[in-house]
Amino acid sequence: MDKNRYALLYGYLLARIYFGFYPKGKALPSIYRLSEMFGVSTITSREAIRLLKEKGFVTGSQGKRTVVIFDRVNSGKPPEEIFAEKETLQDLFQSLYLLIPSFFYQGYFLCSTKELDRLGVILDRFDDVLGEQTLYYLFYLVSRLNNPLINDLYADTILYAYPVHVLRFFNESGWGEKYKKLGIELRQMIDLRRKGEEKELWDLIHTAYLEYDKDYASGKCQADLKKAYTWGKPDICHSIARELIYRIYCEKYPVDTFLPSPKTLSQEFSSAIITIRRAIGLLNKLGVTESINGKGTKVLSIAEGRKKIRWIEPSVRKSIMTYFYALHIFAISCTSVAKALFPRIDKERLAFLRKELLAAKESGYTEAVCGICFSILLENSNLSAICEIYLRLQDLLLWGYPLIFIEPRLQVDDYVDMLVEGIDNRDERLFAGGLEQIVRAIFVSSRTKIISVGIDAAKNVELPVLPPVS
Repeated sequence: MDKNRYALLYGYLLARIYFGFYPKGKALPSIYRLSEMFGVSTITSREAIRLLKEKGFVTGSQGKRTVVIFDRVNSGKPPEEIFAEKETLQDLFQSLYLLIPSFFYQGYFLCSTKELDRLGVILDRFDDVLGEQTLYYLFYLVSRLNNPLINDLYADTILYAYPVHVLRFFNESGWGEKYKKLGIELRQMIDLRRKGEEKELWDLIHTAYLEYDKDYASGKCQADLKKAYTWGKPDICHSIARELIYRIYCEKYPVDTFLPSPKTLSQEFSSAIITIRRAIGLLNKLGVTESINGKGTKVLSIAEGRKKIRWIEPSVRKSIMTYFYALHIFAISCTSVAKALFPRIDKERLAFLRKELLAAKESGYTEAVCGICFSILLENSNLSAICEIYLRLQDLLLWGYPLIFIEPRLQVDDYVDMLVEGIDNRDERLFAGGLEQIVRAIFVSSRTKIISVGIDAAKNVELPVLPPVS
């Protein structure tokens, strides 16, 4: 993702240069400061600054501060490519409403007293519109979750939207007052956290998110979105691998049978044969299948697959933690997503969902329940960005497959019954509650298993605090 991130960081810096936050003669933040603010590598920060130098906006040499040489007095409009379309941002902001408030809420509850004090010190330096101190405050809060995927997603969306917000600040009235109000509300959030007033904190976070920019956060989205926000690049290989695993779970490809040939799968998925082979190679590494020369790719039993996993390999350990970070995001946000999208599912698709859930329960493949639910929820979403984000996270869940080799197998039958009851009563709260309990159970089970094989990084990721019932 850093390949695109430097362009977003370039857009952020360029917007601040054009609108006078970094006037001619002022030094830019250091490479290390930018990296800390947005959780990017120093290589990404250097590349963004290199692009600014190349286009004549700044100057500087190794060992010296980078200084602005651009004179905005005689400048024209900023380049259009740094601004996202309004419709895209509306879709993104309303999608993030299902994620960001929960990230902030968890962040506040994971802050120690010392860290809350630090947030207060950052606010003491509260500066201009969407200024660096504010961005630093919010990223510091999110980073308390110890989840690099959350850091990455949050920094990506902030940098993506920043130029448009600055442009609106200069073109529309009332933004200065909104920004001052935001500063007051951020300090109130710290006080509410200190007092343990959970409901008030939860409500204020949501209110502040919606009121800061109502046009984007709650305005009507366009039905025909020209360009949807995408987090990173689509990974066709992972998407195909995820679908193949889903089919194995549902016993379309039973144990000891062979997958269709790469040529057949290539035609079905409209993808190159090399992409299919990579997807199958991924399944082999996960212990799902085994490719046998002259015969094809065989679906392995759990007993056979267990022998294929090498837990001590760094690549395996890194992949499993990537799964765990994605699962953590689902544990934090699935309730909000389910409540928002469940009412949009029509009667026919609800009947199909009910059938699939009961089939997964009967077959014992309860790990497939979340994937089944998310797939149906997302196909009925009116927001493109949340689909893009959640589908990418679902692809990352592939890396957790080896955990099913570790006993005990998770049993979530009671929660599946709760989902079915929610469907029968068309009750989004009941359905969301069942999904939340399943994801949390998987999270706890996965954390225990990951730690048991010596991957201690999982100890730093906590089970999310349940928000107050509203």
